[in-house]
Amino acid sequence: MKPKSFDPEKTLQVIAEAFAHGGYEGTSMEDLTKRTGLGKQSLYNAFGDKRSMMEKSIACAGKLSASGRCFSQMEGTARVRLEAFFDEIVLELTDAKKPGCLIAGLLLEKGACDKEVAKLASSRWEQTRGLFEKILEEGKRDKSFPVSLDSETVSYAIINLLNGLRITARATNDADKIRKIVRLSLDAWL
Repeated sequence: MKPKSFDPEKTLQVIAEAFAHGGYEGTSMEDLTKRTGLGKQSLYNAFGDKRSMMEKSIACAGKLSASGRCFSQMEGTARVRLEAFFDEIVLELTDAKKPGCLIAGLLLEKGACDKEVAKLASSRWEQTRGLFEKILEEGKRDKSFPVSLDSETVSYAIINLLNGLRITARATNDADKIRKIVRLSLDAWL
């Protein structure tokens, strides 16, 4: 019998979504086998133990999300792309089937007690913040944002907005309110 083949990158994305949904401690190997459709030994052979799977999933977190594609694949000014990103985020946050953010979850769950996880998750968090800073710099060049904008400081404010929206969505799950918060924040900063 021919062995079952799979796409390692897509499988890691499924693993990342499992950890984002249940947290590291709340995600069992049984959960991972059910979600991926692979046996334990296949997962171990491909990715290592559960901790290795979590560490590897950090690197791929968000690669396939619709919101992430707004920066790299969408046309238009930086402001249009940033607004489209948040439009997608609102849809993701108010969809009960979406798992949440792996990086934010891991920083909250393991960041204070596991220095290696904190380092990996913080590095990925910084990459995301850097994407915001980059889009703000692009906006200064295409004149969709003020030239005097402090891109670094505003990028921190934007990532705080993003993480705060995750909590707001859990508390209210009201897409209209979340959109108003986004518009108010972006208009104030930009």
